Amino acid sequence: MGWGGAALATMTAMLFVAPVVVQAQTSPSVIYACVNNSSGTIHVIAPNASCNANEIRLQWNVVGPPGPQGPAGPTNLFGLTVSVSGPGAGAVTSSDAGINCGADCTEVYPAGTSVTLTAVPVIGSEFAGWSGDCSGSASTCTVVLGTTRLVSARFEVPPPTTINGGYNLNQVVSYSCANGFLSYNISFFVFEASGPSVRVTGGPSFDGIMGGTGSPAGGDFSVEAVIPPVTYSLTGTFRDLTTWDGVFRFTCSGPDCSFVSPACTNQTYMLTGTRP
Repeated sequence: MGWGGAALATMTAMLFVAPVVVQAQTSPSVIYACVNNSSGTIHVIAPNASCNANEIRLQWNVVGPPGPQGPAGPTNLFGLTVSVSGPGAGAVTSSDAGINCGADCTEVYPAGTSVTLTAVPVIGSEFAGWSGDCSGSASTCTVVLGTTRLVSARFEVPPPTTINGGYNLNQVVSYSCANGFLSYNISFFVFEASGPSVRVTGGPSFDGIMGGTGSPAGGDFSVEAVIPPVTYSLTGTFRDLTTWDGVFRFTCSGPDCSFVSPACTNQTYMLTGTRP
């Protein structure tokens, strides 16, 4: 019986609908099968088996020949994300300049890349420590990219612990009267607190040391110095440990003040002092 075009077409159509009978197969790379000429039924046979008289023998490769080599895949890449937190302010920079966070907080690196991060607080803040894939309170931290890395830096605002120290004035107490009898140039006051006692000196040109009451942690204060015939006083209230509002006065009393007018010897200044 010849295997003509019509019979082949009929067999091809029946290949997709006829049941397949699977037999033991010994070759892992080539499949052998027999196709019934009448029904189109196909069944797999062993490599050395024969088909019946009304069947045709077929064979085909399980795995085709290898294709051409494809292009190399990309190197493994991992992300590094940095954030900043806390009431203070600062930035985190990386050794390769890829990260400058606040503004640029994410970068992608090939696997195995070592990146050193540096925490930089602004003036008035301090670096408090790392969290995430960095730890500790040293200003630098090194991470190696073998997976996605998340790092956070915290910045704090250290409060002053006492009112000790200098406070710049919002205006300079610059005064000269009675041919230099009263002459001052005060641009700051320095507080020294111990318990309820407070000492205040002025500068750069003030001879008195005013003493009185106050608190090492702020609040109200009142100090004065008497350098005859003049009395100097400074009273006020701290808004917080960095800023106070007060009144500075000097008055002259007694017979030694008779040669100058009260307008010269009685002065009042409304002041605000802030830590530099």
